Amino acid sequence: NDGDNAGTPVASFAAASSNVAENAGTRNVTVNLAPAPQSAITLFYTVDGTATPNDFTIANSGSVAVSSGQASVTIPVAIIDDSTDEPAETVILTLTGGSGYTVGSPNVHTLTINDSGGTTTTTPPVTTPSPTTDGTDDDGSDESPDRDALELVYVAAVVPDWNRNEPVKNWPGVKVDEGRVTEILLGDKGLSGTIHRDIGNLDELRRLYLNDNSLRGEIPEEIGELDELEELALWGNPGLTGEIPEGFESRVDRAVLRTLKNVNGDSALSSWFRQDEDETPFDYSGWEGVEADDERVIGLDLSNTNLSKEITGVLSKLSALETLDLSDNPALCGELPLELNRDIRELDIDGTRICVPDDQQFGNWLAGMGTGFRPTARDCAASCPAGVEEPEAGSSGGGGCSVASGRPGEGAYQFVIVMLALALAAAVWERRKN
Repeated sequence: NDGDNAGTPVASFAAASSNVAENAGTRNVTVNLAPAPQSAITLFYTVDGTATPNDFTIANSGSVAVSSGQASVTIPVAIIDDSTDEPAETVILTLTGGSGYTVGSPNVHTLTINDSGGTTTTTPPVTTPSPTTDGTDDDGSDESPDRDALELVYVAAVVPDWNRNEPVKNWPGVKVDEGRVTEILLGDKGLSGTIHRDIGNLDELRRLYLNDNSLRGEIPEEIGELDELEELALWGNPGLTGEIPEGFESRVDRAVLRTLKNVNGDSALSSWFRQDEDETPFDYSGWEGVEADDERVIGLDLSNTNLSKEITGVLSKLSALETLDLSDNPALCGELPLELNRDIRELDIDGTRICVPDDQQFGNWLAGMGTGFRPTARDCAASCPAGVEEPEAGSSGGGGCSVASGRPGEGAYQFVIVMLALALAAAVWERRKN
């Protein structure tokens, strides 16, 4: 509701649509703010439509700065004139959420670019080539039925180093099977836009990885329409708001397991994801160390599995986890994430270099486990460097995470020990009182 936040500026376009001739130069699209902001903010928007980068440009596309007290701002769309006759094309601007404002109506502006005339081009005869199984026709042209929806998704997400004129199968992160898009793997690829609602039209999509980017805005509910989706990774985007669609938490669990396997390919986890494609997608029977209940991962026993890369952060995405054993992996390091599921009743990090964060509430939670928590008996580094090496054969595990002077991690370890002692003393005192 636009009036829910009194005093918060509501951003909306001055008009829902406009027309411009191809030779008109720059068309300024106005965005109004009511009331005017009391401090400087940045408005965010996405750019869609049928027009291509050869037809227009927008400086600093995707955002526009608004000064304190400024009641309106313009988005300058510079139209590129050419000598080719062509049909009308559109530039669709959509306001998205951000800090310090809300989005009102109209939140979409469609700018139609009309041809100003030029040299008439001859259209060659149209033939209908036979499709191939790689998503292209036998003349090399792209015939994927998912192209239009995927193009909107890529434009909105601001995918770098992407050429929309290439066949879909050549777009970064895309896997195509018989012309249909089945995978989008764009984790940690510098995305900085939003997730377009047309993602829900990619109805053969099985794996969606948009994690560890700078995406912002609402998680579209249309993701919940992807019935074939098996793996979903959206974590690591601080600007995303909203919740994972109900019932899709198991897809997140599966993406976490895939990530654990990928970053520790030489470990015992390499046996995961080897079942036939025809098997039940979320049947974890036979997966070493994985305990599941109703398709949710509730237990992980990764003890003595030769883990060596930092994995603690992604473990916090297992929202149904109850038991976690990482013990006896001497090269495993990093810090336990504060977001770790607080329903965990057993946590074993003995024999690792994992650190306990120096946070009182987190320490109280660990202390409340009593004997369910087995802290590391080693000093640990505050973080795990990228590309951790395996300890050399015959070594005591001194590779992996280096330990700086001053015994980092000792304070957090001692804090947990003190909390355990206090909990035990309180229990003894209560027993004596009774």
